[in-house]
Amino acid sequence: MINKFMYGIPYYRQADVMINDGLNFSRQDLCNFQIRATEILKPMYDYLKKKLLSTSSNVICADETTLRVLENKKANSYVWVYISDFYNYPIYIYKYCKNRSKENVKKFLGDYNGYLLTDAYTGYENIDGIKNAFCRAHARRKFAEIKKTLSEEQKKESVAVRIRKKIDKLFFEENKFKESKFGPEKIFSERNTEKYLSLVDDIFSELESIEPSEGSALKRAFDYILNRKEEFLTFLKDGHIELSNNISERAIKPFVIDRKNLLFSNTENGADSSLIFFSLQQTARANGVNTIKYISELINKLGTTINIDDNLLEDLLPRKSNFSVFNAK
Repeated sequence: MINKFMYGIPYYRQADVMINDGLNFSRQDLCNFQIRATEILKPMYDYLKKKLLSTSSNVICADETTLRVLENKKANSYVWVYISDFYNYPIYIYKYCKNRSKENVKKFLGDYNGYLLTDAYTGYENIDGIKNAFCRAHARRKFAEIKKTLSEEQKKESVAVRIRKKIDKLFFEENKFKESKFGPEKIFSERNTEKYLSLVDDIFSELESIEPSEGSALKRAFDYILNRKEEFLTFLKDGHIELSNNISERAIKPFVIDRKNLLFSNTENGADSSLIFFSLQQTARANGVNTIKYISELINKLGTTINIDDNLLEDLLPRKSNFSVFNAK
């Protein structure tokens, strides 16, 4: 499973290698072993989800990407990733869904009441209990794309270049916070100083003082921010909220790379199984734990325990302090 989900080697290729080594396992055997293993691992997956949704910071980051599942005859199914914020215990939960409907997000979040940091996809909006915070890196990207189309002379007078530079000033300030190792409370305080708020106001003052041509790329870039002004200002309310959703984009990339190698899942049951394993793998890696040792031991402990409760699962979380033998080297 590590070979498949960490290194992108499909089971049919692994089976060929095993046969050459005298181990007569088929691709279907390996799929069946995975299904059984993730049935054993599911209590930890469910517990991690429970911890994520009860986060003390009330901030969750999310993103989504496509996955082809042959059993679901639609062109694309989807995989969502939900992650704890930068300042909390790292938890990565990947969830398979048949489509990109908002109902999938609502069902996953359940009674969660807090902030959700995402791109501006409408499937994340207008959900009871959710306060949206939108990624400024996505907004900046729209102006950066316009810059690529301009000549050197045009760049000197470009509104898009000017606004992109103003957004960059915010990221520069945020980088200083990180370099100074500020915590969420200190970041909240710094963001609400006159100096920082003037940088934020300067962006919106320019956006609101110019009327780009209808149908232009600049108009779309303006509207992307101005039509969601409240959500782009949410980050000022809590220092746990990052200026960008890069944490989620980085978390979805390993799955996207795997997808290029694995191409598709045959069944929805297989997709669910894969994402249980992938969630535990990525959570262990984010916590600096040796993944193959950790998950092997987790299968052994959960597979031989009759009464699995939250206390046991808390003790079995991938933490360096819990399992020094599992620390990554």
